[in-house]
Amino acid sequence: MIEITRTGAANGHVHAMINDFTRFAGLVARVRATTQVAIVLTLAAGSATGCALEEAGDDVVNEELVSGADPARIAQKVFTTSRAILAPGRVTTSGGYVGLTVALEPTKALRAQLNEAMFGAGGKLADRGNDAHITLLTPQEYASLGDRADATITRLASSLQVEGAWQPRCVGVGVDKKNPKLQTYYVVVESTAIQSFRAQLAAEAGAFEDVNDPYHPHVTLAFTQKDLFNSNFAPGKHKDVASCPSSGHLTLLP
Repeated sequence: MIEITRTGAANGHVHAMINDFTRFAGLVARVRATTQVAIVLTLAAGSATGCALEEAGDDVVNEELVSGADPARIAQKVFTTSRAILAPGRVTTSGGYVGLTVALEPTKALRAQLNEAMFGAGGKLADRGNDAHITLLTPQEYASLGDRADATITRLASSLQVEGAWQPRCVGVGVDKKNPKLQTYYVVVESTAIQSFRAQLAAEAGAFEDVNDPYHPHVTLAFTQKDLFNSNFAPGKHKDVASCPSSGHLTLLP
């Protein structure tokens, strides 16, 4: 959905609420007839944040903002964050999916390091703002279970809401198979408890529609334009340890 409100004439502003950042190019195309327009992007939750573009007659795109960088850049980076990232989270179904919240400030610290590693000071990666979570069930999986699973989810979730329920391994990179400029970055997570939660839920509430094929828990950090999923990657590519440019480069500090 794109909502556009014009104010003024040729030197007015176009304010857009964009839920799908991939439609950005279409927005530019629709306003190009305006002689001189400043486009301010106010992005909905779950989309990129803090992006702006100036339009003056011709289409002008900030390529550094929307283009990917060489993922090998993060192979030379030792990422560090505090053990506070392992603070017990809570399981929530807000947003139509089932997720385990992750401590926000340590996650933001990782995002800042990632931005610097990829683009230098003032990096241009987009992110989800004040949101950090591990998806336990995607919207499709959760919907396929129906309301019958809510009580079971609540009961089984207790095993996940404790410190040590998951362990961060490394920072991975997912690259779109059709457009390498589309990239997503995430913390690869290992968790026997999460895998057991999904298996036990399927056993008790009925098999759910698994769209992950296979499922790999992770915490999304940032992306160039939009988050990417397994279906966006080349065959055999997943959000797992193999997607990390180098192994063992995420360190937890006291």
